[in-house]
Amino acid sequence: MRDAALLVIFASLIPFVLVRPWTGVLVWSWVGFMNPHRLGWGVAQDLPVALVFGSLTLVAMWLHSDRKPIPLTRETVLIILLMIVFTITTFTAWVPEAAWPQWEKVMKILAFALVTTMLIYGRKRILALLVVVAGSLAFYGVKGAAFVASTGGQYRVKGPEPSFIGANTALGLALLMVLPLLVALAREVDSTWGRRAIYGVVVLTVIATLFTYSRGALLGLAVVLPIMLIKANRKFLLFLLLIPAAYKAPDFIPERLMERAESIEQYEEDRSAMQRIQAWQVGWNVALERPWLGAGFKLEEAPNALWLDYAEWQDEHFNRSRAAHSNYFQMLGEHGFLGTALYLLLLFFTFGSLRRIKKQAPGVGLGWMVKYADALQTGLIAYAVAGAFLSLAYFDLFYTFVILAAIMRREIAEATEKVAAHASDVRGPLSRAPARAATPVPAQMPRGV
Repeated sequence: MRDAALLVIFASLIPFVLVRPWTGVLVWSWVGFMNPHRLGWGVAQDLPVALVFGSLTLVAMWLHSDRKPIPLTRETVLIILLMIVFTITTFTAWVPEAAWPQWEKVMKILAFALVTTMLIYGRKRILALLVVVAGSLAFYGVKGAAFVASTGGQYRVKGPEPSFIGANTALGLALLMVLPLLVALAREVDSTWGRRAIYGVVVLTVIATLFTYSRGALLGLAVVLPIMLIKANRKFLLFLLLIPAAYKAPDFIPERLMERAESIEQYEEDRSAMQRIQAWQVGWNVALERPWLGAGFKLEEAPNALWLDYAEWQDEHFNRSRAAHSNYFQMLGEHGFLGTALYLLLLFFTFGSLRRIKKQAPGVGLGWMVKYADALQTGLIAYAVAGAFLSLAYFDLFYTFVILAAIMRREIAEATEKVAAHASDVRGPLSRAPARAATPVPAQMPRGV
């Protein structure tokens, strides 16, 4: 029954994509972030839904003129450079049979991110994309909170497999990144009950994030929640609610979650944490030896002996290759210092662009962008912090945030040009009017005449 419903929904969306190509971006994002086909139990699970709708979007885009050129911002240029670097490092990868499928996956994400800049513009389309992204992941916030309630929080909240958010750690990061976006969207709703409903989803999403049992997510929450609190409109009321909640929380939080949080400080006593440190050392040492190329995609699938050659220590528990569990060391090991530098610049420049958007948007009549740019910025902080402990350097949600910043910058640039053109038209007739002839000043008559 569920599979049949999903097939009907997918089929009904095809005409919309063919007629309005920009809706293809929305469907692609919905499929990519929510993975609705993974919720089926039969044929729908294995359908190449993203490939189908991505291809339909490209066909529809070239059949219609409803598109803009890719904006040449710092963000889009860096994405193109990363695509080039990723391709070069894949040719020299240590494990080519695993690297090329990963290259194909990452290239699809980056290429469609650029396509998104061509089809998404204007307030209506930008807001639609933001709603789809936030709503797709908030679904797992609500679903995860229900799972916690039904199991007493004894099991990890996970996403659908196989997908980017299938692992508990990845889902925790994704939920963290959309939390500020959900709050921003709630402020857009005029209905009091609508706002309360979205805020309820925010609370449930926080609960689901906690019970992913991801240490990276816990660290991210410790950073993001205070930022959101500082920026909240009713800080005093929130403090009044949080103080008793924090006081009573230990009575309800499962012991396993408390132990997980404590292991962040006692990392030397935790085998998993020590394995991560070993993997970070491997990534660093590979980059030192191959600074321009790294080992290519899927370093964690390198032969154990080769991987361990770059480990500085090992014992009975640390004797095989494994994922870096850090975006930064993942990039170092797989693409060397060059790829890592481009990746860090992309993150840094996106922060800068969002800061500029918040400053410039009100001056050109785009004040509505401010709260969304602020939400994206807070979400990127979550990604930068939690990503230090997760291998999600190629996370499609991160590149969607980057592209949204580039799209907003283009909107501001176009609005600025319109304001300047209007000002020029207003001044034009005055500036082109002939200068009035100066009244001659009579020479002073000599005295005595």
